[in-house]
Amino acid sequence: MIAQTNRTSSDATITQTPRAGRQRAAEVLKQVYGGDQEYFKSVSPQRLAEQNAEAIIEGSLVRQVCGDKDKTFGPNCRLPRTS
Repeated sequence: MIAQTNRTSSDATITQTPRAGRQRAAEVLKQVYGGDQEYFKSVSPQRLAEQNAEAIIEGSLVRQVCGDKDKTFGPNCRLPRTS
């Protein structure tokens, strides 16, 4: 589940998800992260990617496949492409 966040992980909060509204996001935060926004931030894939960006850029090829019926199709199409 991807949370609606600001662009940087230091500002990230789980407030809304692409497939659910604020109420569901609050439920997920409570169930998965114990209601702790700071814990959510510390384990977010976005933060981990930011912290490890150099290693990721140097040695990784990332492919992301998403069907056009997926609700995250639009945001995925807006990701930068390198090839």
